[in-house]
Amino acid sequence: MKIKSYYSEMPLIAETFTINQLQGTPSFIIFDDNYNILGHHFGHINEETLKTRLEHFLS
Repeated sequence: MKIKSYYSEMPLIAETFTINQLQGTPSFIIFDDNYNILGHHFGHINEETLKTRLEHFLS
């Protein structure tokens, strides 16, 4: 019971969402080898649109 008590007193934060300023899920982030964010999208995205966006960064 000590573990449950310990965790119940901790504030809940979505660290990943806060750090990366994400609105929720699903979130897509496109970044380069140096971790520079090239693009992002919040919400559902269909496969063809995603392919088009990725191809833009590969050309």
